[in-house]
Amino acid sequence: MNNARSEKQPKIALRHSRIGLRVLLVMLVAMVLGVLVYVGVTRLGAWAQNSIVYERLFSEDYKQRMLHDLQNYVSDNDISSSDYMQISVWLTNNVGIGFFYNEDAPEEGDYTITFSDRTVSVVPYVTSNAYDQEIALAAAVLALAAVLLIIAPYARRISSDITHLSEDMAVIAGGDLSHEIKLKGKTELAELAQSFDQMRQAIAARMERESDAVRANQELIAALSHDLRTPLTKQSSYLELALSDRFRGDEAGMRACVEKANKATRELRERIEELFSYFLVFSGETAEAPVLEDMDGTQVLTHLLGEQAEFLRLRGFKAETQSVPEGLRLRAYLPALSRIFDNMTSNILRYADPERSVRTYVVVNGSRAFVHFDNSIRADADKREGTNIGCRSAARQAELMGGSLRTERTGNHYYAILELPFPDEAGANS
Repeated sequence: MNNARSEKQPKIALRHSRIGLRVLLVMLVAMVLGVLVYVGVTRLGAWAQNSIVYERLFSEDYKQRMLHDLQNYVSDNDISSSDYMQISVWLTNNVGIGFFYNEDAPEEGDYTITFSDRTVSVVPYVTSNAYDQEIALAAAVLALAAVLLIIAPYARRISSDITHLSEDMAVIAGGDLSHEIKLKGKTELAELAQSFDQMRQAIAARMERESDAVRANQELIAALSHDLRTPLTKQSSYLELALSDRFRGDEAGMRACVEKANKATRELRERIEELFSYFLVFSGETAEAPVLEDMDGTQVLTHLLGEQAEFLRLRGFKAETQSVPEGLRLRAYLPALSRIFDNMTSNILRYADPERSVRTYVVVNGSRAFVHFDNSIRADADKREGTNIGCRSAARQAELMGGSLRTERTGNHYYAILELPFPDEAGANS
């Protein structure tokens, strides 16, 4: 178990590292795209400003007009060439084109200004930056939009996956373990959904196993009660008969009843000692094959059928038994064969009509013997609850001996046919 935990922990850590790497990659892509958009829009704005605004400002007409305005300002205020403060006031109030000069500037040139002390050659330059802030704001807005363009679909998909996952978990919490938890894609939440679905399958499988175990226990209890009912019924019936007035003064008859009750007690003890076989019958495991032995089938079946008929007559039924064919050989397990007959007797007591005959006979066909149990069904049979445990147990016991038990209901008649192999075929099958 410690090894299993140590194997799971690296997988969980690896998954978390992949999740963090994926988120980091998305954020990095969004950030890089935002920076590229910001730089691109800024440069595009600068190019547009240079191409449109500055080209207009640097036209010859505009420069001459600005030069004329500066000359009027200088003349009106009697400004000297060294009065830089006054010149800067004009530049501040007249954004667009400025004029640059220094103390060593010549008196002649393309553009000259006549100050109060001398004439100076000036060089025009653009001073307008009125659109820089607008360009920067537009670049920031578009960069933010680009970042959101990457992050928003990712966030929306995560939100949608969380909603879908919460709905699936609500269904599971409601008790529907058959509902599949699944998310498309290979996202972190898809991996989480897969883990939840594996947990759902494990819980469902465990509950199914527990349900099967409970059902097997219930069938086991029902089978035990059914398989033990007949010996107990025989025991109580023979003891009641021995204590009745019927055998008063008949010591031999009373002794025969007590011996039969004692035999039923031994059968009951043997059944209790073999309780473990039912775990194999109803748990689905492979039961250990019983040790089969060759036996005189005529003698064994005659004894079992005769004992069954005698007990049924004792319980008020009309039992008719035909003679078993002579020279019949069987390979079987006598305790299992006895249990099969007891189960058939128990079913007859429970469901057969006591007013009609119960017929039992043996038919030989090829290398197999078929024991038939025929009876009429009582009118209230459908009202009697049954689990078919007796027939299932008997059929399983027959299969372990290489035979089979088939049952059929036609109208108000019920047929059960026990098929048993001869020694040669049983040996071949084994």
